[in-house]
Amino acid sequence: MAIDQARQRAQGLLLRGLHAAAIEAWRDVLSETPDDCDAHAAIAISLFHEKRIYAARHEAREALRLDPEQTAAMYVMALISFFENHAKRAIAQLDHLLGVDPFDLDALILKAQILRSQCKYDKAETVLDDALRLAPDAGQVQLELGWLQRDRGQLTEAEELARGLIAQDPQNVGALVLLGTLRRDLGDPQEAIDLALAALEIDPVSDQAFRLLGAAKLSRYPLTGLFWQVPRLLDKLETRTRLIVLVLIYLAYMMTNTTLAWFNAPEWVQIGFVAVYIAIGVGFYLNDRIVAWLVRRELRRVEFRRDF
Repeated sequence: MAIDQARQRAQGLLLRGLHAAAIEAWRDVLSETPDDCDAHAAIAISLFHEKRIYAARHEAREALRLDPEQTAAMYVMALISFFENHAKRAIAQLDHLLGVDPFDLDALILKAQILRSQCKYDKAETVLDDALRLAPDAGQVQLELGWLQRDRGQLTEAEELARGLIAQDPQNVGALVLLGTLRRDLGDPQEAIDLALAALEIDPVSDQAFRLLGAAKLSRYPLTGLFWQVPRLLDKLETRTRLIVLVLIYLAYMMTNTTLAWFNAPEWVQIGFVAVYIAIGVGFYLNDRIVAWLVRRELRRVEFRRDF
């Protein structure tokens, strides 16, 4: 009975997102049943959320050693592959998982997310159709559909979906973040900030909400707004297309610079031209670091006021 209570406590902590405590609770379970593959898989999930990637991989592999068809461990391995930018490997791992359990909703949602990140929108929609047939009312499936609509530029449809999810559940942090992102995209950073703060009142450690808060604050100003929007547009391109665009920008830079020198343009024009390119390049490089700094600053303050 004691081990069953320990397992229930560990599972409860995991479901509440208290991952550090869940890890210790599952360790207690393993002290009594060291070959419990479900416990190893649960620890892997919490370790991943704690961004302890190597430890998460070790625990997931241990779970799969004990049970090669442990789907939660397979899911963690796919998450790790995606986190490490190995999308093709992650898709293969998810396909293997779905071969074992075709009804695994989390695997279908993650597969759709990965395909969406690769701009394979039609394939992502097909996967979501499968998920919707399994669970037509599942909020997480609806939420991923909203993000897909947003990435396709269907902002009106995505906003309607997000508002519908919030009407059903005002505590839906993911829907609040989606709606805030859409409002920022539509040029309303203040509402985006309000929605980010509303999400943080529900989940004070939501990474997505903090990133939305930082992005919305950046987008209120012309210069930082430019540095935020341009990389966001590049992110919507496939990797190969993005590389081609960046190479073309570099070639344009070289050709323009050579042309200025050929026509003996004043030195200040050449310097100004180079400075603009350097500024854009530095802006791209610093973009994520600026947002990360804003997130850290907001975490330190942890004040949920409209004007902070």
